[in-house]
Amino acid sequence: MTALVETMTETTARHTTKLPTASGFYHGQQLTKVTIKYFSSKAEEFKRLAMKRARFETLEDGSSYGEISDCAGVWAKAGTRSKCRQELKEVLSDWVDLKREDRDRDFPVIEGIDLNAS
Repeated sequence: MTALVETMTETTARHTTKLPTASGFYHGQQLTKVTIKYFSSKAEEFKRLAMKRARFETLEDGSSYGEISDCAGVWAKAGTRSKCRQELKEVLSDWVDLKREDRDRDFPVIEGIDLNAS
C-alpha cells in the first residue's frame, strides 16, 4: 500500500466512539480535523504494469505518440517522448479512476492484476 489515490484533508468530522489514536483520528465527542487517506495498491500496480506495455513512436513532425493497446482509448501525443510518457500516465490514471467510479467491469487483466473484482 504505497500509492495515495485520494486524500481528504482537514475534513471536519464528529466522532462519537473511541477510535485508536494511532489511526490519526481523535477520539471523543468533539469536532476535529482529520486526514483520511484511501490507498489502492492494486490499482497502482495495475497502472505501473500497464505503463510497461506502453508503445511509443515518433511522428513525422517530430512529436511523440504513445498508447497502451490493452487499455482501449488510452493514448497521448506530445512534443517530446518524456512529455508523452507523462501525459499517457495521467490519461491512464484518469481512465482507471473513471472506469472504477462508473463500476465498469471490462478492465483487461494485466499480469494477474484484475480490477474487475474490486
